[in-house]
Amino acid sequence: MRWLAPRAVNFDVSNDDPVYVVGYFSTASGLGRSARLCLNDIRHQGRVVSGVDIASAMMQPPDLVIPRDILSSSGRNLPEGPGLVVMHVNAPLMAWANHILGRRFLSNKRIVGYWAWELPKLPQDWLAGFAYVDEIWVPSKFVRDAVIEHTEKPVKVVPHRLHSIDQSPRKFAQDGVVRALTSLNVASGFTRKNPLGAIHAFQSAFGHNPKAELIVKLINTKTYPSGLSAIQEIVDGWSNIRIVESIMTEAEALELYNHSDIYLSLHRSEGFGLPLLEAMEKGLHVIATNWSGNVDFMVGPRCHLVPFNMIPAHDPQDTYNHTDMLWADPAVESAAQILRNIASSSKN
Repeated sequence: MRWLAPRAVNFDVSNDDPVYVVGYFSTASGLGRSARLCLNDIRHQGRVVSGVDIASAMMQPPDLVIPRDILSSSGRNLPEGPGLVVMHVNAPLMAWANHILGRRFLSNKRIVGYWAWELPKLPQDWLAGFAYVDEIWVPSKFVRDAVIEHTEKPVKVVPHRLHSIDQSPRKFAQDGVVRALTSLNVASGFTRKNPLGAIHAFQSAFGHNPKAELIVKLINTKTYPSGLSAIQEIVDGWSNIRIVESIMTEAEALELYNHSDIYLSLHRSEGFGLPLLEAMEKGLHVIATNWSGNVDFMVGPRCHLVPFNMIPAHDPQDTYNHTDMLWADPAVESAAQILRNIASSSKN
C-alpha cells in the first residue's frame, strides 16, 4: 500500500487557507482526544478548520458521537485545493491514512504529522512515516527529542491546550472524604500507565480508612485481561477503592474530576500526559512521575512530582517492549507520603 499513498510535497500555506484536522474523532482514545483538542484550539485562533474522522477506516471502533461539523472520512467527499492537513495519526500508520484520504484531497496541501511517542527513541517502524509529512508537530520536548534526530524536516512542540475547562473555586474533600483518581486506557499501555503503582501508593497512604477513596477509571480492559485481573486481585477486600469501567463523554469525564481532589499517575512514561493537564486545570492536586512529557507543564503549588529510578522498558502488551531503552520506575512510598501530606495539610 505504501506506493499508493501520496507522499508529502512542500507547499506554502497562507493564513487564509483552510485547515483540516484528521484523526480518530469518534473514539475515546488519547489520539481521538488529541484531534478534538487540536481542532478546538485552531478554531480559537480564528482559522477556518474542519475535522476529518478516519476512525472506522483505520479499524478503530467508534465509541463516541461526533459533532455534525466533522467531515466524512471518504476521500471522495473531501475538498481539493490548498490547505493545511494536521494528521493525528502516528508514524507507522501514515501511509495507510494518506491512502484513505486520497491523492485528490492531499494534493497541494501541506501535511503535518502530529505524533506522540512514549520512549526516549523512536522504534524502527516509525521511520517510514517521515516520507508522508512536510513537518511534524509533537506535544512535548520529550517527544521532540526522540523525533528530531531522524529528520531535517521542521519539528515543532505544539502542546495540547484546553479552552473549556471550568476553573471555579473548589472545596477539598467536600463531603469529608479525600478522593483520589487514577485513569487509563488499557489499550494504550497497562504497564506504561502503571495503575498498580498508583493503587499500592494509595493503600500505603490510607490503608482501609473510609475517609479516603481511590477511583480507578478504566476503558478497553478486554485488550489486556491480565491487567484487569491484576487490579481486581490487589483491590479485593478494599471497600475504599472503586473500579469504574466506562466510556465517558468529555462532559462526564470532567464531572469525574469535579468529584475528585487528587489525580494520581505513577506512569513509567508519557508523551504528554493529557489527563494530568485536565486535572490541573480543574484545580486538583496532581501527583505524577517526574519524568517524560508531563514535566513540561507540571508547575505550581498543586503539582507534586514523584522521584524515580530508570529500568528497562518491558511491556507484556508489546507496544513499548523495548528493553534496550529505559523508562521510569516511580517511588511508590514517596507518592504515598505525598498523598498523606496533601490530605493532612488540606484539613488545616
